[in-house]
Amino acid sequence: MSHYTVGVIFQPTPGWSVEQEVERALAPYDERRLVPPYDAPCGCVGRRAREAAAALVDERCGSVEALRAQRAAQEGVVPEAELSTWWEQQWEVRVALQERWARLHPARAEPNSICGFNTESYCEEGGQVGERFKDGSGCGGTGSERTQGNDHGYWDWYEIGGRWDGDLYADGETAEDLNVRPVRALLARVPLYLPLALVLPTGEWVAKARMGWWACTSDELPPAWWEAEFRRHYEAHADCLLCLVDAHC
Repeated sequence: MSHYTVGVIFQPTPGWSVEQEVERALAPYDERRLVPPYDAPCGCVGRRAREAAAALVDERCGSVEALRAQRAAQEGVVPEAELSTWWEQQWEVRVALQERWARLHPARAEPNSICGFNTESYCEEGGQVGERFKDGSGCGGTGSERTQGNDHGYWDWYEIGGRWDGDLYADGETAEDLNVRPVRALLARVPLYLPLALVLPTGEWVAKARMGWWACTSDELPPAWWEAEFRRHYEAHADCLLCLVDAHC
């Protein structure tokens, strides 16, 4: 449930539109794309640890319901931009604490022994308690499941520009397409324009962090390192164009 910026760098191809270039570049990273079957860790692994960590966050920081009530009480009193920043900061703290406490929990690597089995709390139609789900979903307590999900799926929909429409240009600058700019021109900007991720002409996805729900990121790199990395890629592709995309995940 998050929006973030992606810069798609491409060399214009005769007869291709910007929309086609962006679609081609982003296609491999579609969350909905099916890939050849492979074994992956089941989502049930560490679930008990995550649930315990979530309960501890609620105990220490208050419930999500209480947080929403606190925000609602501030609406119309505190400027919306300030309120949004406060809300994001609260979520960042909650997510960071929950992830940390889940990693420290002794059950962090344990699978759920009843994953994929009918239970008294949930039993599929026609199934019996203790039986495996008819479609074979879940790991059956092994911690590993067969899947075709895209492990490199980073978006479920996108829009060129979107909420960042025109951000590649300064106020007063004009262009035929305000969401496309030569990379060479971006190199001259101060400060350097840094979307969260880049898709290079080689097809490689390069990202400062992995975006999660509520604009919370993980695996984030230091800002100075990321700026140097961006500059390196910009310089390597200075003769290309960059299209700014509003991606959602």
